Amino acid sequence: MPTSLGVGLYRLRLQNGQGGAFGAVDAGTFEICRSPTRPAVSIDAKSFGAQGDGLVDDTAAITHALSEAGKSGGEVRLPRGRYRLSNALHIPAGVILRGERRDLVALIWTDFAAPPPALVEGGGDFGLEDVTLYASNHRHVVDGGCAPQPKNGGRVRLHRVTIRASAYRGHISAADANRLQQSLYQATGTGADTLRLCGADIEVTDSDLYGSSRAFELLAPRNAYIARNKFYNGRGGWYAVHGGDGVIFEGNVISGVDVTASGGGVSPIRTSLASSNVLFYANTFERMYGWDREAVTTDGPGGFYYGAVAPIGDGAIAIASPSTAAAIPGSISFADSPSWTGATLFVLGGRGAGQFATVEARDGERITLDKPLQIEPDVSSIVTIVPARTHHLYVDNYFSDVGIAVQLYGTALESYVVGNVSERSGGFVDWALWYHHVQASWGTQFLDNRILDGNVYRGGSNAATEAGDSILGAFVAPWRHNRTPLIRGVIIRGNRLEGNAHIEINGRSTDFASVKDVIVEANSIEHADVGIVRQGLLDGVYRRKNAFVDVQRSEVSR
Repeated sequence: MPTSLGVGLYRLRLQNGQGGAFGAVDAGTFEICRSPTRPAVSIDAKSFGAQGDGLVDDTAAITHALSEAGKSGGEVRLPRGRYRLSNALHIPAGVILRGERRDLVALIWTDFAAPPPALVEGGGDFGLEDVTLYASNHRHVVDGGCAPQPKNGGRVRLHRVTIRASAYRGHISAADANRLQQSLYQATGTGADTLRLCGADIEVTDSDLYGSSRAFELLAPRNAYIARNKFYNGRGGWYAVHGGDGVIFEGNVISGVDVTASGGGVSPIRTSLASSNVLFYANTFERMYGWDREAVTTDGPGGFYYGAVAPIGDGAIAIASPSTAAAIPGSISFADSPSWTGATLFVLGGRGAGQFATVEARDGERITLDKPLQIEPDVSSIVTIVPARTHHLYVDNYFSDVGIAVQLYGTALESYVVGNVSERSGGFVDWALWYHHVQASWGTQFLDNRILDGNVYRGGSNAATEAGDSILGAFVAPWRHNRTPLIRGVIIRGNRLEGNAHIEINGRSTDFASVKDVIVEANSIEHADVGIVRQGLLDGVYRRKNAFVDVQRSEVSR
C-alpha cells in the first residue's frame, strides 16, 4: 500500500490494463486502521526475583512481573537464562513477554502430575517473542485469544518462538505411548495443540514449533498472518484453520514427524459458517502418512436446506416449510441452528440455475440474501444452502509424500489452485458431493500446476488406494435425490503432468449431467497410460490444445 494512505475505508478496483467493459472490476473494500499505542513500561523479570539459572522455580517471579505489567500494559523482559517453571503462565492483555534472544532464553517446564490446560495462555491482545519453550508432560502449549469466545478474542502475536514439547519422552513402551495418546485426546478432545489461537489479528512469524500432536488450530481467525514458520505434526497430529476470513499463510513448512501424522484442512465451523479469503502461498508440505494423508483439504460436512424456493421481493426468497425441509435427509433443523448468516445459497437447477448468494439473515421461512438474484427463481428452482468455502487461493506451494496435495472437498466457490508443484501425492482435485448434505463446487480453476512424480502411495479415504496415478481433475459423488449439476464452471489450464498422472472429469452418474461447463486446455501430459479421462454424463467439457508425449491413450471416455 502507498505509505501516504491514511486511516480509513477504501474501495478496491482491479484493472487488467486492456480497458473496455471487462477491463476492470470492483474487488471489495479494505480498511486501514491505526495501530494501537502501547505503554512504554518495560519490566525485567529478574527485578522480581527470577533467577534464570535452570534450578530455582521462577514461576512466581515471572507471574508477578506479568501481573504488574498488566496493570498498564507493556513488556516483561527475560534476560539470558533458563527459567524453570512449575505452572502455566498467563499473559495479561496488553503485555508482551519478550526474551533477550530465543537461543539465549529458555522457559523449561518440569513434569506435571496433572498438566494445566495450556502452558502459556491469555484471553487476547498479548505477545510472546524471542524465547524457546521446553516441555514434556503437557496439554496445549500456547492457547491464546480464545476467551471468552473466539470471535471476541484475537490480537495474539508470536514472533521468533521455538517450541520443543513431547509427551513421548524417554525409554517409552508402546503401551505407555498409547496410554499417553489417549490421555491427551481425553483432556483436549483433539490431542495436544502446539498452538491454539483464536480471533482477529493473529500473527505467527519466524518460529519453529514442534509438539506432541497437532501443530496448530486457528479458530475463527480474521486478518491472520502466518509466515516463515516451521510446523511439525506429531503423533496423530494435523492442523486446522476453522472459519477464517482474511488468512495469509505463506512461506511455512509443515512436516509430519510421526508415521501417524497427517496434514490438515481449511473449513467453516458451526459458529463461523464462512471460510473466505484464504491464501496459502509458497509453503512446503511433506511426509504425511497418517489418516487420509491430505496436505490441504477443505472438509466441512453438513448443510441447512435443500429443495424448492420462491421469490418474495426485496432481495429475499422463501424456502419450503420446516416440515418439508426436515423430510430431506441431512438438513439441519430450524431449531438446531437458528442463524444461517454467512452460508451460501446455490441455485442448482430450474429457473435461475448457476446463481449464488450469501445468506444475510433468516426469519422462519424467509431468507435474506446479500444481493438480489438477477434471475428470480420460481417453483422449478432447486437450491442448496451450505456452509461456504469461498475465495480460497493455493498458490506456488510444494507438496511431497502426501496422500492428496490440494483437495477442494464439498463446497468450493471461486477458488483457485495455481502454480503448485507435487511429487508422490494424489494430485489436485475438486470434489462436489453429498457430504451429509448437497454440496456444490463452482467456479474453481487449476492453472499452471506441475505433477513431477505422479505416483501416489496409499492415498484416498482411509488410504484405500494402494498405488495409482496422481490426478488433476473434478469429481462428483452424487446424492440419488439430486439430479442437478454440482460441478459447474471449472477451468483446467496450463498444467504439466510429467509422469504417471492424468486429468480426469468424473460425474459418476450416467442418467443425468452432474458436471457442467468445464474447460481443459493447453495442458501437457507426459509418460502416462492415459491423458484425459471423462466419466459419466457430462454437459459441456471443452478440450483443446492439450499436448501428449509418450501417452498410450490420449483420451478415454467411460
